[in-house]
Amino acid sequence: MPILTQKRLKEIVHYNPDTGIFTRIERGIDSKPLGSKHSDENGYLKFSIDGILYFAHRLAWLYFYGDWPNGLVDHINRKKSDNRIVNLRDTNKSKNGHNANVSKRSKTGFTGVTFVKNTKRYRSCFVKDRKRIHLGYFDTPEKAHEAYLVASQSSFLA
Repeated sequence: MPILTQKRLKEIVHYNPDTGIFTRIERGIDSKPLGSKHSDENGYLKFSIDGILYFAHRLAWLYFYGDWPNGLVDHINRKKSDNRIVNLRDTNKSKNGHNANVSKRSKTGFTGVTFVKNTKRYRSCFVKDRKRIHLGYFDTPEKAHEAYLVASQSSFLA
């Protein structure tokens, strides 16, 4: 099976990096937006190129940069249908997980924050390279989450 190239992709579709919308090129004219009818159960947009179904965010990366992403393509704002190039980044599984929504099992409502009964305080931590990194104990879940956000936005998690 031949690997889809940027050249072939640009022969078939047009991608607007400012809107994140793909349109099929038919007779030199852009058609209706692609992806909405093939979105998956998780909300990612998909469409077919040469009979193969692709995720739109991965195609956006190929279209814009000319190469397939090295790892996962993360939607920075967590909106899986927002395929603007400024909202996409090539990342690994660990870093992608730090941009995840709060777990449904979370009792605090904050990513990286748990309540510790014996101290009656909130612990902030994250996992990097399969190791738990402890950021400290805090009086409120908001302060614990703030520590998590500072760590996640610094080179500490890079």
